[in-house]
Amino acid sequence: MSARKAIFVTGGGSGIGRAIAQHFGRQGWFVGLGDIDEHGMEVTADGLPGGHHYLHRLDVRDRAEWDVALGAFSMATGGRIDVVVNNAGIPLG
Repeated sequence: MSARKAIFVTGGGSGIGRAIAQHFGRQGWFVGLGDIDEHGMEVTADGLPGGHHYLHRLDVRDRAEWDVALGAFSMATGGRIDVVVNNAGIPLG
């Protein structure tokens, strides 16, 4: 298991999710981003120091996508997930 703490943030392609990712990235955490906005995630990742990040296109409404995203992130971090922030917004109606 990696000594680096790991956080996975949904909605990490913009707004509050991006700010959370940047904050933890500056603290040296391995940052995983899940979002349907792939370009937004790339922009967020470009601003993260150290290259310790993982991007996964994720529609949080789909349980199967959650399973794949968190499984792949766990593999990328050597089995470590310390925090999951479910920040993604879901339009209703």
